[in-house]
Amino acid sequence: ISRSFAYLTLRDRLPTILTKVIDTLHRNKDNFFKEYGEEGIQADKRAISFLSKLRNELQTDKPVQALTDNAEDTEAWNECMRRQQDLLKTGGLSAGSSHHGSMWSVTCTGGYRRLCI
Repeated sequence: ISRSFAYLTLRDRLPTILTKVIDTLHRNKDNFFKEYGEEGIQADKRAISFLSKLRNELQTDKPVQALTDNAEDTEAWNECMRRQQDLLKTGGLSAGSSHHGSMWSVTCTGGYRRLCI
């Protein structure tokens, strides 16, 4: 529902938070270089790229991506996302694979989970 808290959170709130984080990283790139050298700059660029991609996925309602990291909870998260998509499809909601069409609690917490690793 386009006026729901869930929809507005995924469409507006999270992208705004990501924009602020990206801006902060960009403004501090000189500090990263001073403290960590070229490795710090490369890490900053990777982080900005990752966050920009996530922001774009949220804003344009792309399909929810499976996690690809090697953390011990990765498969559990991916299984949770698969299950919620199956539930939505079973309920006749074909939009279940996109950010805005998924269950808010799974999509929102999953987005934060992607940020943590």
